[in-house]
Amino acid sequence: MKTVKRYSTEVAPAKKLPKSNVQFAQIRAFLQRKEQEEKQKQIEEMRKKEKLLELRAQNSKSNKRAKVMASRTKDNNFGRIRLTEDEEEARQKREAELQRKMLTDKVERMKARIKLQQEEEEQPHKRKRKRRTSAGEPVGSDDAAAVSAPTKLGLFL
Repeated sequence: MKTVKRYSTEVAPAKKLPKSNVQFAQIRAFLQRKEQEEKQKQIEEMRKKEKLLELRAQNSKSNKRAKVMASRTKDNNFGRIRLTEDEEEARQKREAELQRKMLTDKVERMKARIKLQQEEEEQPHKRKRKRRTSAGEPVGSDDAAAVSAPTKLGLFL
């Protein structure tokens, strides 16, 4: 005889969930410490950068070198090295001239358009060509519209 394996219907006692040994207060303290260290590093970097910029401003030779290098590079970022007053004035003059030229171009185009419209109005009036449907009937007739609309849709009466 074969024995049949059956499942028991008795309820086993509840298993205890294992508690982790992680203490959340220590994790928070560690993260706060990390954030403070990062802020300190950023502040220190800013101080170093300001100090270097002060030293560069005092030394005209390094300032000239920086300008020359900036003028030779392809992507000039003038936000870092400021233009002199003369260079700034020249740039503003160029921009103003370009703006004035763009405005005059617009005005000239508008004048030409108005002139063309006036010439068209002065010419003798031409009658518009009548359009016809694919069946050869004029578009404006009522019979053609009633007949052609269903046939175009593929509906036959």
